[in-house]
Amino acid sequence: MPIEITTLTTAAIAAPSDADEFCDVRRTCEGVHTVAGADDQYFVIVSRVTDPRTLNAFKGYIGAGEVLGTVRRPIIDEVPR
Repeated sequence: MPIEITTLTTAAIAAPSDADEFCDVRRTCEGVHTVAGADDQYFVIVSRVTDPRTLNAFKGYIGAGEVLGTVRRPIIDEVPR
């Protein structure tokens, strides 16, 4: 059975830019989603942080199985509350 995904917001909706020209079509961009049956969680597509200085600064905040990522602020601001 397929997983039902609901898109709450994406970069194309909250912070459109020329870099997101295919975001609407392919939906391969930063965004916040929910999955049916997991109503207590948001699923967030982020841009992975790879800068060693930034990763080092956050090392005390990143637990086992977690990664540091970024989303543009307007994306988070657009998530329904």
